[in-house]
Amino acid sequence: MPIQKFKLDNGEEIKIDTSSPEFMSYENAAKQVGLVKNDEAFFFARNLEFVRQKIFMPTYAELKLLNGGLLPINTSIPEGAEEDTYDVLDSTGEADIITDFGDDIKTIEVFGNEYTNKIKSLADAYIYSVQDMRKDRMLGNVGRSVITNKALAARKAVDQKVEKMLGFGDSKYGITGMFNNSNVPIDAVAATGSVHLHYGQLKLLQIFLLTLKKRLMIWLT
Repeated sequence: MPIQKFKLDNGEEIKIDTSSPEFMSYENAAKQVGLVKNDEAFFFARNLEFVRQKIFMPTYAELKLLNGGLLPINTSIPEGAEEDTYDVLDSTGEADIITDFGDDIKTIEVFGNEYTNKIKSLADAYIYSVQDMRKDRMLGNVGRSVITNKALAARKAVDQKVEKMLGFGDSKYGITGMFNNSNVPIDAVAATGSVHLHYGQLKLLQIFLLTLKKRLMIWLT
């Protein structure tokens, strides 16, 4: 095993196995740029290493529930609140065809329910040292800042947790999400691609289409 001494550009000497494939690849690259083993400028590793300035980040699934507009996000609740209580007003009954002087007209009733949700807080943490601050100051590059990237990672972790809870809740705290809440109707789509709608959903669709038609008629006139 041939061992040779090499002088680095800082004056230090190191011993290298010149028969290793790694060394031979470095040596061939050095020859292509005019460097030889006896040259004082021969620094076989770092001098020939190309470091990209762009920083690559792994790609994660898009936060469609949090940022995609699929679910309405209520931002009106004060930060210090521990519970969110709201009233839901609904009605029963429907109109019907009557005869002249008929006295069997159906009545409409209204009723309300009160709902209360517990408010939970989410948090994570990141740690940095004085030495990390020194490193960031030395680099002078925000994109490679240890502290900045830790802060961004902490924010991303919170968003990912919110996204997960919007979809499936958190069974540990009795929280349900859109996909496992009993009040959210779910129907399987047939193989033909047809969609089954509940009566309530169909009525909402009809109201939406009628409203859209009226707005179009007003706009056209």
